[in-house]
Amino acid sequence: MSVPGGVTRAHTRFGHSREFDGAILTEKPQITSVASLLDAVENSGITSEPHAHVRAWFRGQGDASWTLRPGVYRAGFAETDDNRIRKERHLCQDFVTMSAALRSHNQSQAEIYFLQQHYRMPTRLLDWSLSPLAAIFFALEPQDKDGSLFIVDAYNFGTRGLCTPDSLEVRDAIKAIFEWNDKLWPKMILAVRPAYQEWRISAQRGCFTFHPPGFPELTNSDNDTLKKYLIPAGSKLKLRKELALLGVDEFTIFGDLDHLVERLKRAYRKS
Repeated sequence: MSVPGGVTRAHTRFGHSREFDGAILTEKPQITSVASLLDAVENSGITSEPHAHVRAWFRGQGDASWTLRPGVYRAGFAETDDNRIRKERHLCQDFVTMSAALRSHNQSQAEIYFLQQHYRMPTRLLDWSLSPLAAIFFALEPQDKDGSLFIVDAYNFGTRGLCTPDSLEVRDAIKAIFEWNDKLWPKMILAVRPAYQEWRISAQRGCFTFHPPGFPELTNSDNDTLKKYLIPAGSKLKLRKELALLGVDEFTIFGDLDHLVERLKRAYRKS
Protein backbone atom coordinates (compact mmCIF):
# COMPACT_ATOMS: atom_id res chain seq x y z
CA MET A 1 0.00 0.00 0.00
CA SER A 2 1.04 3.63 -0.42
CA VAL A 3 2.16 5.84 2.44
CA PRO A 4 2.93 9.61 2.53
CA GLY A 5 5.97 10.83 0.64
CA GLY A 6 5.65 8.49 -2.33
CA VAL A 7 6.92 5.50 -0.38
CA THR A 8 5.24 2.13 -0.92
CA ARG A 9 4.72 -0.22 2.02
CA ALA A 10 4.45 -3.98 1.64
CA HIS A 11 4.53 -7.04 3.87
CA THR A 12 7.00 -9.90 3.65
CA ARG A 13 6.14 -13.57 3.90
CA PHE A 14 7.49 -13.37 7.47
CA GLY A 15 4.88 -10.76 8.38
CA HIS A 16 7.27 -7.82 8.65
CA SER A 17 6.51 -4.44 7.13
CA ARG A 18 8.79 -3.06 4.41
CA GLU A 19 9.09 0.37 2.84
CA PHE A 20 10.20 0.71 -0.79
CA ASP A 21 11.80 3.94 -1.97
CA GLY A 22 12.43 2.79 -5.54
CA ALA A 23 15.94 1.46 -4.90
CA ILE A 24 16.04 -0.84 -1.85
CA LEU A 25 13.34 -2.23 0.39
CA THR A 26 13.71 -1.11 4.01
CA GLU A 27 12.65 -3.72 6.51
CA LYS A 28 10.70 -3.23 9.70
CA PRO A 29 11.40 -3.51 12.61
CA GLN A 30 14.66 -1.60 13.14
CA ILE A 31 17.88 -3.06 14.53
CA THR A 32 18.39 -1.73 18.05
CA SER A 33 20.32 -4.59 19.69
CA VAL A 34 22.26 -7.74 18.91
CA ALA A 35 19.08 -9.70 19.67
CA SER A 36 17.13 -7.78 17.03
CA LEU A 37 20.05 -8.25 14.62
CA LEU A 38 19.83 -12.02 15.06
CA ASP A 39 16.06 -11.85 14.54
CA ALA A 40 16.62 -9.95 11.27
CA VAL A 41 19.13 -12.55 10.09
CA GLU A 42 16.80 -15.41 10.95
CA ASN A 43 13.79 -13.75 9.33
CA SER A 44 15.69 -12.89 6.15
CA GLY A 45 14.91 -16.40 4.92
CA ILE A 46 18.47 -16.92 3.67
CA THR A 47 19.62 -18.88 6.72
CA SER A 48 17.23 -21.72 5.88
CA GLU A 49 18.68 -22.15 2.37
CA PRO A 50 21.40 -24.67 1.45
CA HIS A 51 24.94 -23.29 1.86
CA ALA A 52 23.62 -20.41 3.98
CA HIS A 53 27.04 -20.03 5.63
CA VAL A 54 28.53 -18.69 2.38
CA ARG A 55 25.54 -17.17 0.59
CA ALA A 56 24.18 -14.89 3.35
CA TRP A 57 26.15 -11.65 3.00
CA PHE A 58 26.02 -8.58 5.25
CA ARG A 59 27.16 -4.97 4.99
CA GLY A 60 26.91 -2.18 7.56
CA GLN A 61 27.01 1.54 6.72
CA GLY A 62 27.22 4.34 9.25
CA ASP A 63 24.83 6.69 7.44
CA ALA A 64 21.47 5.34 6.29
CA SER A 65 21.43 7.82 3.39
CA TRP A 66 24.48 6.22 1.76
CA THR A 67 23.83 3.99 -1.24
CA LEU A 68 25.63 0.77 -2.16
CA ARG A 69 28.31 2.17 -4.46
CA PRO A 70 31.96 1.07 -4.73
CA GLY A 71 34.72 3.67 -4.60
CA VAL A 72 35.00 4.44 -8.33
CA TYR A 73 31.30 5.34 -8.44
CA ARG A 74 31.27 7.68 -5.45
CA ALA A 75 31.12 11.46 -5.68
CA GLY A 76 34.34 13.17 -6.68
CA PHE A 77 36.03 10.28 -8.46
CA ALA A 78 34.98 10.91 -12.06
CA GLU A 79 32.10 12.50 -13.94
CA THR A 80 31.82 10.15 -16.93
CA ASP A 81 32.34 6.43 -17.53
CA ASP A 82 35.19 7.08 -19.98
CA ASN A 83 37.03 9.25 -17.46
CA ARG A 84 36.29 6.77 -14.67
CA ILE A 85 37.73 3.79 -16.55
CA ARG A 86 40.80 5.74 -17.70
CA LYS A 87 41.48 7.07 -14.20
CA GLU A 88 41.13 3.73 -12.44
CA ARG A 89 43.42 2.05 -14.99
CA HIS A 90 46.11 4.66 -14.40
CA LEU A 91 45.71 4.30 -10.62
CA CYS A 92 46.03 0.54 -10.91
CA GLN A 93 49.07 0.81 -13.17
CA ASP A 94 50.79 3.21 -10.76
CA PHE A 95 49.96 1.03 -7.75
CA VAL A 96 51.44 -2.08 -9.38
CA THR A 97 54.66 -0.25 -10.26
CA MET A 98 55.17 1.75 -7.08
CA SER A 99 54.19 -0.99 -4.61
CA ALA A 100 56.46 -3.66 -6.11
CA ALA A 101 59.04 -3.52 -3.31
CA LEU A 102 56.35 -3.64 -0.62
CA ARG A 103 54.43 -6.75 -1.60
CA SER A 104 54.91 -10.35 -2.69
CA HIS A 105 56.14 -10.77 -6.26
CA ASN A 106 54.04 -13.87 -6.96
CA GLN A 107 50.68 -12.19 -6.46
CA SER A 108 48.04 -12.59 -9.15
CA GLN A 109 46.25 -9.61 -10.68
CA ALA A 110 43.21 -10.42 -8.52
CA GLU A 111 45.29 -10.47 -5.34
CA ILE A 112 46.84 -7.11 -6.21
CA TYR A 113 43.39 -5.69 -6.94
CA PHE A 114 42.02 -6.91 -3.58
CA LEU A 115 45.12 -5.41 -1.93
CA GLN A 116 44.25 -2.02 -3.44
CA GLN A 117 40.78 -2.27 -1.92
CA HIS A 118 42.31 -3.19 1.44
CA TYR A 119 44.36 0.02 1.43
CA ARG A 120 41.34 2.14 0.44
CA MET A 121 42.18 2.71 -3.21
CA PRO A 122 38.96 3.44 -5.12
CA THR A 123 38.03 0.22 -6.92
CA ARG A 124 34.97 -1.54 -8.34
CA LEU A 125 34.77 -3.71 -5.23
CA LEU A 126 32.16 -3.24 -2.51
CA ASP A 127 32.99 -4.89 0.83
CA TRP A 128 30.63 -7.43 2.39
CA SER A 129 31.00 -9.90 5.24
CA LEU A 130 29.80 -13.39 6.04
CA SER A 131 29.48 -12.22 9.66
CA PRO A 132 26.51 -10.03 10.68
CA LEU A 133 28.43 -9.00 13.81
CA ALA A 134 31.40 -7.76 11.80
CA ALA A 135 29.08 -5.99 9.37
CA ILE A 136 27.12 -4.13 12.02
CA PHE A 137 30.37 -2.98 13.65
CA PHE A 138 30.98 -0.84 10.56
CA ALA A 139 27.55 0.80 10.95
CA LEU A 140 28.33 2.31 14.36
CA GLU A 141 30.18 5.44 13.18
CA PRO A 142 29.25 8.26 13.00
CA GLN A 143 27.29 7.95 16.23
CA ASP A 144 24.96 10.88 15.54
CA LYS A 145 23.42 9.47 12.34
CA ASP A 146 21.10 6.56 11.69
CA GLY A 147 22.98 3.67 10.13
CA SER A 148 21.91 0.71 8.04
CA LEU A 149 22.54 -3.00 7.69
CA PHE A 150 22.13 -4.76 4.34
CA ILE A 151 21.50 -8.47 3.87
CA VAL A 152 21.61 -10.21 0.50
CA ASP A 153 21.58 -13.74 -0.88
CA ALA A 154 24.80 -13.78 -2.90
CA TYR A 155 23.60 -16.76 -4.94
CA ASN A 156 21.03 -14.47 -6.61
CA PHE A 157 23.44 -12.35 -8.64
CA GLY A 158 23.01 -14.41 -11.78
CA THR A 159 26.38 -16.16 -11.86
CA ARG A 160 26.82 -19.88 -11.26
CA GLY A 161 26.90 -19.53 -7.49
CA LEU A 162 29.81 -17.57 -6.03
CA CYS A 163 32.92 -16.56 -7.92
CA THR A 164 36.46 -17.00 -6.63
CA PRO A 165 39.58 -15.06 -7.69
CA ASP A 166 40.32 -17.95 -10.07
CA SER A 167 36.91 -17.88 -11.76
CA LEU A 168 37.04 -16.94 -15.43
CA GLU A 169 34.54 -14.12 -14.87
CA VAL A 170 36.70 -12.54 -12.17
CA ARG A 171 39.99 -13.00 -14.04
CA ASP A 172 38.50 -11.38 -17.15
CA ALA A 173 36.94 -8.53 -15.13
CA ILE A 174 40.27 -7.64 -13.56
CA LYS A 175 42.13 -8.09 -16.84
CA ALA A 176 39.80 -5.47 -18.29
CA ILE A 177 41.40 -3.01 -15.85
CA PHE A 178 45.01 -4.26 -15.74
CA GLU A 179 45.28 -4.89 -19.49
CA TRP A 180 43.04 -2.06 -20.75
CA ASN A 181 40.72 -4.46 -22.56
CA ASP A 182 37.11 -3.27 -22.79
CA LYS A 183 35.97 -6.55 -24.35
CA LEU A 184 36.43 -8.40 -21.05
CA TRP A 185 33.99 -6.50 -18.82
CA PRO A 186 31.32 -8.80 -17.29
CA LYS A 187 27.67 -8.17 -18.06
CA MET A 188 26.49 -8.35 -14.44
CA ILE A 189 27.57 -7.70 -10.86
CA LEU A 190 29.84 -10.51 -9.63
CA ALA A 191 29.75 -11.97 -6.11
CA VAL A 192 33.36 -12.79 -5.22
CA ARG A 193 34.55 -14.83 -2.27
CA PRO A 194 38.31 -14.21 -1.96
CA ALA A 195 40.94 -16.54 -0.57
CA TYR A 196 41.65 -15.59 3.04
CA GLN A 197 45.36 -14.99 2.54
CA GLU A 198 45.28 -11.57 4.20
CA TRP A 199 44.63 -11.60 7.96
CA ARG A 200 42.19 -8.69 8.02
CA ILE A 201 39.97 -10.15 5.29
CA SER A 202 39.91 -13.40 7.25
CA ALA A 203 39.07 -11.67 10.56
CA GLN A 204 36.22 -9.76 8.91
CA ARG A 205 35.15 -12.82 6.88
CA GLY A 206 35.27 -10.53 3.90
CA CYS A 207 33.76 -10.90 0.44
CA PHE A 208 33.06 -8.49 -2.42
CA THR A 209 30.69 -7.51 -5.14
CA PHE A 210 32.43 -6.38 -8.34
CA HIS A 211 30.57 -3.63 -10.22
CA PRO A 212 31.38 -3.42 -13.95
CA PRO A 213 30.45 -0.43 -16.16
CA GLY A 214 26.68 0.05 -16.18
CA PHE A 215 26.22 -1.20 -12.59
CA PRO A 216 27.21 1.75 -10.37
CA GLU A 217 24.81 1.03 -7.51
CA LEU A 218 23.41 -2.18 -6.07
CA THR A 219 19.60 -2.14 -5.80
CA ASN A 220 16.75 -4.62 -5.72
CA SER A 221 16.75 -4.64 -9.53
CA ASP A 222 20.17 -6.33 -9.40
CA ASN A 223 19.24 -8.80 -6.65
CA ASP A 224 15.68 -9.01 -5.37
CA THR A 225 16.78 -10.58 -2.07
CA LEU A 226 18.54 -7.36 -1.00
CA LYS A 227 17.15 -6.02 2.28
CA LYS A 228 17.96 -2.90 4.27
CA TYR A 229 17.47 -2.45 8.01
CA LEU A 230 17.63 0.91 9.80
CA ILE A 231 19.91 1.26 12.84
CA PRO A 232 18.76 4.28 14.91
CA ALA A 233 21.55 6.59 16.03
CA GLY A 234 20.33 6.25 19.62
CA SER A 235 20.99 2.49 19.54
CA LYS A 236 24.60 2.63 18.34
CA LEU A 237 26.23 2.94 21.78
CA LYS A 238 24.21 -0.01 23.10
CA LEU A 239 25.16 -2.08 20.06
CA ARG A 240 28.85 -1.22 20.50
CA LYS A 241 28.74 -2.36 24.14
CA GLU A 242 26.98 -5.60 23.22
CA LEU A 243 29.47 -6.33 20.44
CA ALA A 244 32.37 -5.71 22.83
CA LEU A 245 30.90 -8.26 25.26
CA LEU A 246 30.88 -10.73 22.36
CA GLY A 247 34.51 -9.97 21.50
CA VAL A 248 33.83 -7.81 18.45
CA ASP A 249 35.76 -4.54 18.63
CA GLU A 250 38.35 -2.43 16.79
CA PHE A 251 41.18 -4.82 17.58
CA THR A 252 39.45 -8.06 16.59
CA ILE A 253 38.12 -6.48 13.39
CA PHE A 254 41.36 -4.82 12.20
CA GLY A 255 44.03 -6.73 14.13
CA ASP A 256 46.74 -4.06 14.22
CA LEU A 257 48.46 -2.02 16.91
CA ASP A 258 46.68 1.22 16.01
CA HIS A 259 43.29 -0.35 16.66
CA LEU A 260 44.51 -2.17 19.77
CA VAL A 261 45.39 1.24 21.23
CA GLU A 262 41.96 2.60 20.25
CA ARG A 263 40.29 -0.37 21.95
CA LEU A 264 42.30 0.06 25.14
CA LYS A 265 41.67 3.82 25.25
CA ARG A 266 37.95 3.17 24.93
CA ALA A 267 38.04 0.51 27.66
CA TYR A 268 39.77 2.81 30.18
CA ARG A 269 38.12 6.08 29.19
CA LYS A 270 35.91 6.29 32.33
CA SER A 271 38.17 4.54 34.83
